[in-house]
Amino acid sequence: MEKRVRELTERDIRFLKNLDSQLRSTHQSEFAPNLLGSSFLVPVDDYTDRQITEREMKKIFGISRKYNVAFYPINTDMGFSVGFDLTRIDLFAAGAPPYIELLLRFREKQLPKGYDFEKLSNFFMQEMNLGNANLLGEKIVNERAHYDY
Repeated sequence: MEKRVRELTERDIRFLKNLDSQLRSTHQSEFAPNLLGSSFLVPVDDYTDRQITEREMKKIFGISRKYNVAFYPINTDMGFSVGFDLTRIDLFAAGAPPYIELLLRFREKQLPKGYDFEKLSNFFMQEMNLGNANLLGEKIVNERAHYDY
């Protein structure tokens, strides 16, 4: 498997984090697994109505092709929406754990017109991306229903 070793530029990191902050925010919510269990705090995403533009989507794809990142589908909105994560993976030394940072998360509903799970699967099912996702322990399933209840 080919490895991309270029580190993300600060400009690209800022672009992704800024876009992420426009698409969602996160707050802590109390969760109790059952009536007898102890509750604990979990992060919950609150998504905005903002749509990603086609130009921004092309930039996301460009960044994903150039750098060691994983772009993969997720289940979000407490199980009611298909979403996507773009996660940075910096490999420092053989055998050392990679540095991992979530840079962008969004719902399928925020994609530009003409984009959907199937269209994005042409990208996230590429061998390089599958390998990067595997480094994170993510096993990508190319079935939309797997990420939506």
